[in-house]
Amino acid sequence: MKISISFATLVPILLLCLSFPPTIALAFNHGNFTRVLCSSTERDALLKLKHDLTDPSNRLASWVSDEDCCRWHGIVRHGSTGHVIELNLRSLSFQEYHDTFHDVANRDYEDYTRLFFLSGKINPSLLNLKHLVHLDLSNNDFGGTHIPKFVGSPRSLKYLNLSRAWIWSGLNLGRAFDWLEVINDALPSLVRLHLSRRQLPPVPLLVNVNFSSLSIIDLSFTYYYSSIRVLKFPSWISHLKNPVSPNLGNNYFEGPIPNNLQNLTSLRELDPSGNQFNSSIPNRLYGFSCLELLNLGFNNLQGEVSSAIENMTSLIDLDLSDNYELEFNRGIPTSFKNLCNLKVLSLSSLKLETRYSREIPSGTQLQSFSPYEFMGNELCGPPLSKNCSGVGTTQDPKNRKNEDGDVIEFNWFYVSMALGFIVGFWSTVGPLLFNRRCGYVYFHFLDRLWDKIWLYFHVNLPNWKLWAYVS
Repeated sequence: MKISISFATLVPILLLCLSFPPTIALAFNHGNFTRVLCSSTERDALLKLKHDLTDPSNRLASWVSDEDCCRWHGIVRHGSTGHVIELNLRSLSFQEYHDTFHDVANRDYEDYTRLFFLSGKINPSLLNLKHLVHLDLSNNDFGGTHIPKFVGSPRSLKYLNLSRAWIWSGLNLGRAFDWLEVINDALPSLVRLHLSRRQLPPVPLLVNVNFSSLSIIDLSFTYYYSSIRVLKFPSWISHLKNPVSPNLGNNYFEGPIPNNLQNLTSLRELDPSGNQFNSSIPNRLYGFSCLELLNLGFNNLQGEVSSAIENMTSLIDLDLSDNYELEFNRGIPTSFKNLCNLKVLSLSSLKLETRYSREIPSGTQLQSFSPYEFMGNELCGPPLSKNCSGVGTTQDPKNRKNEDGDVIEFNWFYVSMALGFIVGFWSTVGPLLFNRRCGYVYFHFLDRLWDKIWLYFHVNLPNWKLWAYVS
């Protein structure tokens, strides 16, 4: 079969073949696809930033002018545009430092800061990173840098971590009581904000903020070093539109946990531990079926832990420890078996009424936790080594009392044995005592049975003796 191809059809095919090798050559560079290079403006900005920093651990050694900044430590660029979108200058925390360098674990905190902290000042060239969405300056010492002068420029910033980053004249961030409004106005797209271990001034109660995207906020140890010791729960948290994980641990918040937390139904984590809250757990909180982490430890919470805690079926991590007036009024409820996702639990040093059951409910995942999670309570049973046998328990608060007024604790196993014996005895002997005909027939049967047994042994005993003698 003869195939005919016109000249008009052949020309485009020839042009395509001729252009293909140059295309391949341009698309590959030493065996790799060509990359969009870092812009000279952003590269120069980063080099100026490095120039003003002291880097004792030499982390920024890769920041050299003849290298593309995509290869630099702590830099992430956009895959198609090449713009710098992430700047991570985070240093190791003190705990990470100890865990990583075991051979120098005896070094003190001053050695740690001297060897690992970036220090110096933040160069205003950071303003030229217009497309930055992730900025992490945590665990460093930028003493003297005033953060509002540069942090608001990349308005697309979604992640900001200034935890333990000594800015605003060292440890003190100054007297800017409007710091929250400044961040709110400057960074409208912010999703994650980390300001742990900063000495921030307390926010006024009637602050007007409108974080439309903020979902994760870490304010732990924020007011720990503050001279103000009467602080209330930050009510502005309850006005966030999409909060997922607010960490408010280890501050000096006092008073009740506010009921307006009921608006935060999207919460996945809630950590107000290490404060001085002195109310009961709000009933609305038990309705947070999406909550995965709840840490209320080391507070002054009071009242009873409701059995409605069984509704929090998404819980993975639950910590109620060291609330000495918080009680399970009738012992640890068996409803804990509904918390089937629970992986971390701490119930140490709570108030348990000893007149109720002190046994850890069996058949639940509670047996899988460490005994240390139940320390400071008069509990027994697995996973504790203390056996519950001999430990009286009762489920009825109306038990009679002894002469001292103490509740008498029964062991219901022995009570049931006694009741069974009494019922069995009288159901057998009773008819024989109160019905003479039944008694006559029964005892006559026993007499005949005894006679037969005696006669059997009297006849056969001599034969058994003879057989034993012969053998």
